[in-house]
Amino acid sequence: MRLRYLIALLLSSFAAAEQSIADRYADCLVTEIQRAEKSETVEAVKNRCAAYNVEQVSPDTPAEAGPAGLISERIDLESSAADNRFSILPHKKSYILPVTYNSKPNNQPFEMENGESDLDNYELKFQFSFKTELFDTLFRERDGLYFAYTNQSYWQYLDSENSGPIRDTNHQPELFFEFQRNLNLGSWHLPLIRAGWAHQSNGQSAGLSRSWNRLYGEVMLERDNWAISLRPWLVVNGVTAEQDSEDIDDFMGNFELEIFRQNQASSTSLLFRNNLQAENRGAVEINWSRPFPYSNKVRLLLQYFYGYGESLIDFDKVTNRIGIGLQLNDFL
Repeated sequence: MRLRYLIALLLSSFAAAEQSIADRYADCLVTEIQRAEKSETVEAVKNRCAAYNVEQVSPDTPAEAGPAGLISERIDLESSAADNRFSILPHKKSYILPVTYNSKPNNQPFEMENGESDLDNYELKFQFSFKTELFDTLFRERDGLYFAYTNQSYWQYLDSENSGPIRDTNHQPELFFEFQRNLNLGSWHLPLIRAGWAHQSNGQSAGLSRSWNRLYGEVMLERDNWAISLRPWLVVNGVTAEQDSEDIDDFMGNFELEIFRQNQASSTSLLFRNNLQAENRGAVEINWSRPFPYSNKVRLLLQYFYGYGESLIDFDKVTNRIGIGLQLNDFL
């Protein structure tokens, strides 16, 4: 019920925001009519209030309120590459962290399955994520149906006694609609809304199996060098997923809030999850990157994570990890 209220509040806020812009347009017209000279035309009065007229702003036209923000720039870059059938569009962050240190490795699932476990604090973490538009002519030009896949793995490569196993691999396919919009909310611009379904599983069996399913919405805002993504979800687990990962939303939370700041010198992102419950649980992830020498694509990445749910095998245990490596695409 808490999540339903959150989604309802989110949707009502956008309706209220659009209504408030319409109200400002009406107020502006009244004020300008009172100030207008007798010789002025109606069109001249309307033009002075055009910035508040949501009816004149088409969702299928680019924003004209100012320079493009981080999300709008990303959309333009993806549009220019989408027609190339050999290109793969990035979805989430893709990176490789050869050196990470986890102060609290979770041995419990492996001890229950194998009788003993002694995980190393150091391991390699990597994530690869891509998406593709399924139908490029079925929807109007600035909307689309997408399939995405994200792979995140944890490799105990220093554990030579156990042949350096990959401790956990999380697979996340997604199917979502993407709606490009041009709506100004105060000093922020709303260029993108998503709604979709996501499944996440670690592909294990028996006592090591973890999985869950979600329906989610996502709203992205931008201003100057800043961008914000708010992603609430509703857990829709079947019987199998419920048995594998009981009460996973109590630990993984009901939403993700991600804040980005990007400039030429460096980029920073802050991810925050929370369950919005009295027994409060959540997670924080901080990413900082800067250009890597002699490369205009690869970046140096420093990542810190604290909280629940970094990987599915650890969804109900706190992880405290710091890592350094290379980022293969920018945050946005």
